Amino acid sequence: MNAPTPLLDFFKRGEVDRDVRLLAASGVLAPHAREQLALLVLLLDDKEPKVRQTASHTIDRIPLETLTAFLARPDVPIEVREFFADRGIVPADGPIDDPSAPLIDNGPAERDHAPDPPDH
Repeated sequence: MNAPTPLLDFFKRGEVDRDVRLLAASGVLAPHAREQLALLVLLLDDKEPKVRQTASHTIDRIPLETLTAFLARPDVPIEVREFFADRGIVPADGPIDDPSAPLIDNGPAERDHAPDPPDH
């Protein structure tokens, strides 16, 4: 997450349509954990309430063991660690085994059965 990616840059510049932001907020757009988590945290501040809610719901669905192992990676920025520390989630003792795998897999089967986040 230290090195920006073209995908993340598009989101940061606001060059992404709402439908694509919703896909990213659902965890289906970024194939790697670094991008996936960076996008989810970024989308928590999106201008659209539905995008923010979906990103929050997706973060809440990340298995705690997977998330804490990912946070133990030395390349996770302190801001991300602090974000999760504020939520009571701290890094595990050892890093995740496969840093290229997504933190939450929302492949086609998972998307078809995943509940929509509540509208507020």
